[in-house]
Amino acid sequence: TEQIDNYPGFEGGIDGFTLGEKMQQSAEHFGAVTELAEVYKANLSGKTKTLDTSESVFQGRTVVIATGATPRPLGIPGEEALVGKGVHY
Repeated sequence: TEQIDNYPGFEGGIDGFTLGEKMQQSAEHFGAVTELAEVYKANLSGKTKTLDTSESVFQGRTVVIATGATPRPLGIPGEEALVGKGVHY
């Protein structure tokens, strides 16, 4: 949605792009790290997740896959069973 009119804290509404930027800034303020890279391989099993990317190899306990502004499934095995249980789009 281009304009969100019923989001708490934004009485006059806010556009989706600006809201996303504010959420990213807030997450980074509390220690989140944002990396922009093309992912070639992902190992998401176990406590530590590993991403082989165009920039480097990243490891962490949590991975947020943000693929763009249009909601769409990734098409990976097991995805359907996890929708609503930590997988959202």
